[in-house]
Amino acid sequence: MAQKRNARDLTQGPVFGHLMRMVIPMSFGIVAMMMVGIVDAYWVGRLGTVQQAAVQFVFPVSMAVMSIAIGLGAGAVSVVARAAGRGDGERTKRVATDAVLLALVITAITSAIGIALIDPLFRLMGASEAMMPFVREYMVIWFAGIIFMVGPMIASNILRALGDAILPSIIMIIAAALNMILDPILIFGLGPIPAMEVQGAALATLISNLVVFVVAMGIMIFREKIMDLSWPGFSEIAWNWGEIARIGAPAAGSNMINPMAMTMVFAAAAQFGEPVVAGFGVAAAGSAGPDTAIRAFRFDWSHYRPEWRRRSCGPRARSLPLRLPVLCRLGRGDGSGAGGAGLSAILAVPSVRGSAGHGPPDLVDRAGDHGRLWHRHGRCRRI
Repeated sequence: MAQKRNARDLTQGPVFGHLMRMVIPMSFGIVAMMMVGIVDAYWVGRLGTVQQAAVQFVFPVSMAVMSIAIGLGAGAVSVVARAAGRGDGERTKRVATDAVLLALVITAITSAIGIALIDPLFRLMGASEAMMPFVREYMVIWFAGIIFMVGPMIASNILRALGDAILPSIIMIIAAALNMILDPILIFGLGPIPAMEVQGAALATLISNLVVFVVAMGIMIFREKIMDLSWPGFSEIAWNWGEIARIGAPAAGSNMINPMAMTMVFAAAAQFGEPVVAGFGVAAAGSAGPDTAIRAFRFDWSHYRPEWRRRSCGPRARSLPLRLPVLCRLGRGDGSGAGGAGLSAILAVPSVRGSAGHGPPDLVDRAGDHGRLWHRHGRCRRI
């Protein structure tokens, strides 16, 4: 396995080739995960506008939890890539293990707090009495399963830090495919499986994440042999957690800005009724496509920097930003690049209408309005 990792050494070989080898699989994985939100919206929309609004209302909360996972992933990438860049196999194993352990601890705490605060949190956000039963049904299962959601994300980040982009993308695609297959079965029932409606949508996500969690941990332990299951003492674990948090906390904090803003937007939309909340949420789910290239570049650029600095590859690290702007321009979702404009028009707007198409006309109109505005003004992201 050490020979395979050497073959994936990011400090050797052409910079652009490494970048493409990392970005292309990552883009497929992100598209697959993006499709889950669109498929969820399609099937839940067939249950009714209130159910759709309730599920879409959890979007800001799920974004906040994902921000925590992004921060943990950024910290894990930094410490693992630095250790790998030094060629310190034992240190790499130790920090990878401690990163996964920290993620499990934080998500367990987040899960417990989230379940306890479902009612006051969503009432504060403006959820109506009609939405609250469906919000509870969905969020109890969703919060219970975030450990299985965040675990594979951290494992995927660690694998990318070691130069493997294929396996993490396969993990993402498996999770997305399984979720999309289970959605209609658990929502509407099939044979002996009862129709669970909104709970079925949440359960489909939990089961798919659980399967992928087991697969990801199996890869880390048995294939990559990157997990050190020995007990080094709490002081060393605490030190490694501190190193991860030093990078991860600012990353999580900066990513929290968007969920906070979205919370206020959803709270304002809730004043106009369930169709507006449902339409806005469906539009947001369908509008993730133009960001795909930017996300892939950003994730993979973050994996290069620490390893190159550790190997004293300063000129290589400095050369890459000169190449990124042209590539990122093609994938921007603000309409300034042909790729971004085309992807916005082809993927997102039809997805919005398709997802809302089984709802009443007011839901379809709201989704279409929000989708057009979203893509007209766009969202500009920085690397």
